[in-house]
Amino acid sequence: MPVQQPVSAFARDVLAERQRQIRQEGFSPDHDAEHRGGELALAATCYADEAVTQICQPEREPCLTQLVPGWWPFEPSWWKPSLDARKNLVKATALLLAQGDALDLQIDTELEGRPHG
Repeated sequence: MPVQQPVSAFARDVLAERQRQIRQEGFSPDHDAEHRGGELALAATCYADEAVTQICQPEREPCLTQLVPGWWPFEPSWWKPSLDARKNLVKATALLLAQGDALDLQIDTELEGRPHG
């Protein structure tokens, strides 16, 4: 039997961010399921890309963080990056959780609609 490890600080922060998205922003699993084109995963990619840039180019001008990526799938006002790479990775990972939950909900809904027999 494997020894259970404590949850890392990063994992706790990701789960807290996901809860914040649900409670404060109103992005419930049902709301997220409306995005059927992979938008949440694409948004996660934007935040992860910003984090990589911050890690690899620490001397970059901070104002460049605020430039909305060309592939950002939502309104520009929803682009809210941090100047901290770790925080952007937390946002990215929370968005991937949301995308995964949306896919699970979609699969469950499709399975419920199948004829029995």
